[in-house]
Amino acid sequence: MCDVVEEIEGRQLEAVAAPVRYRPGTFFEWHTDNASDKYHRRVWTAVVELRSAPGARLEVEAVPVQLRPGDLVLFPSQWRHRATAPESGERLALVMWFSEAE
Repeated sequence: MCDVVEEIEGRQLEAVAAPVRYRPGTFFEWHTDNASDKYHRRVWTAVVELRSAPGARLEVEAVPVQLRPGDLVLFPSQWRHRATAPESGERLALVMWFSEAE
């Protein structure tokens, strides 16, 4: 899914969204969303918590985050963050990346 979003901060942005399912053993280590050549145009990352699970959480290095289902957090894509694995059950999230349009 990719749509051009209206100008934000004087830039045309494209939005891409992907659902992510976390089960025990599924996690992402500390990273940024714009570190590689493929994703260097990413400027904003948004996460919507759809379903929580024990032990599963989003951690953003720059700010404390505690998401409940329905919550959204938006942060600059260059901020380091990670997702921890649930101890049981599954966590569902919708992740969106906003990139500068080419």
